[in-house]
Amino acid sequence: MNLHHPIWGGEDAEEEPPEADELIHLMDEARLQLLTESGTVTWSRGEQRTTVDLTFVSQTLSERLIVNEVAEDVSDDSDHHPIRTVIDTTTVAGEPPKRRNFKLMDTKKLVEH
Repeated sequence: MNLHHPIWGGEDAEEEPPEADELIHLMDEARLQLLTESGTVTWSRGEQRTTVDLTFVSQTLSERLIVNEVAEDVSDDSDHHPIRTVIDTTTVAGEPPKRRNFKLMDTKKLVEH
């Protein structure tokens, strides 16, 4: 997309094309959260730096976020920097549903009732 906007590019975002506003509208409509912190450099070439690689998640997943960062320790041969996103995916075991034990039922009482 290569869209620039102060929401993700920070104060130094050079332009605000209409497509960026459209993306913001779609984010809101889909109730997506932007994880990329404003001004995070995700692309660089020479002296040029910008934020064009964005990470979006649902509200539920954003509450389980462990980390979202540029993965400096991952070697890359690209001017786009790898992004590490870690989300807690552990689940809490719920109580098993209670079930009736019909083998223990007093059928005589049931028939009389």
